[in-house]
Amino acid sequence: MIVSTAGNMTAATPDAHQNNTLREAQDLLAAGRQDAATEFLQAALTKQPRQAIAHLWLGALLSQQGQSLMAAEHFHLCFSLNPELEKLPSTANAPAQMAKSVRQALTVLRRHFVRLHLQILSDQEATAGKEALQRIRGCIDIQHGRKKPVFADDMQRPEAVYVPGIPPQPWFERDEIDGIGELEKVAISIREELLALLADSDVKFSPYVNDGPRVPAAMQNLAGKTDWNSYHLYKDGEPQEEHCRRCPETVAAVDRMQMPICKGNAPEVFFSVLKPGAHIRPHYGVANTKLAVHLALIVPDDCSLRCGPETRGWSEGQCIIFDDSFEHEAWNRSDSLRAVLILETWNPHLSETEKTALTLLCNAISDWEQPVLEKWLGPAGA
Repeated sequence: MIVSTAGNMTAATPDAHQNNTLREAQDLLAAGRQDAATEFLQAALTKQPRQAIAHLWLGALLSQQGQSLMAAEHFHLCFSLNPELEKLPSTANAPAQMAKSVRQALTVLRRHFVRLHLQILSDQEATAGKEALQRIRGCIDIQHGRKKPVFADDMQRPEAVYVPGIPPQPWFERDEIDGIGELEKVAISIREELLALLADSDVKFSPYVNDGPRVPAAMQNLAGKTDWNSYHLYKDGEPQEEHCRRCPETVAAVDRMQMPICKGNAPEVFFSVLKPGAHIRPHYGVANTKLAVHLALIVPDDCSLRCGPETRGWSEGQCIIFDDSFEHEAWNRSDSLRAVLILETWNPHLSETEKTALTLLCNAISDWEQPVLEKWLGPAGA
């Protein structure tokens, strides 16, 4: 991997301190002193670790020296600190050498995760047998670009994880999913907890779509806006303690469900409030391994959700269940709020062996990434 000149590399990063770091490193590289440049960047990043491009440079040098694991750490730090950099290879008029460096960094990271995932899969196959995990091996190959996905339905395009061989089913009936009946039994109590939140001026709901560099095009109309608000009980796999304290009946009910548990990702449980006139445009979820469950709590007329080719409405006190890896959209064309409780459950077409393997594969990424971030940025930065 060839590191670009300082001028090209710093075009996207106006931070003066980082520019100085890169210039000094470039001087050492121009003099043919790669080892000295590596040591300099390591020392500079130890003092000032939030220099994304400097991590990219150091990762490139370490990769050249055959230290692929250390290189992967610095590439991960680079993209965590500046997610916009990941887009450079597909950005028009991006500096060619910079785009090349980013592309090579992403390749190193991908190879690292492939090795990590294949080792975990191999361990699971030794116990359960290869046939039981054949679909998960296919999932790994697709996720890491080793094979192209062949989707079973033209309206299904999961953004991150696709397990081939799962029957393409956009909608599920309530009796097909374990625990739905028990959840609906406490719908009145859950609704009362939601109403108490809405009536309390000290309670703050947050835009479900945060404004930032990774907002997909379909969500730009909602980024940072309160048209679609949320109140999370679980977020990125972590309980939101104060929120959970306010909603004990809801938390007890969802904890009885068979929700996917994955460090840094799942479960995700929240009250979803759609204001009058709001429209969640057509988009895709991240995986076909899980289903979205909506428990309807406040539903005025003229509110619906389309998943795949079929549109359904909500009935208060009841759940609708769908595979959000299919194209879906929702709207509130009424003059009052629509509110549902949203949680996730496993796709019932997965075996228990497959669920275990998927959980381990997901946790492996977080188990590697989190210590890297904490090592360089501290717990708060991570």
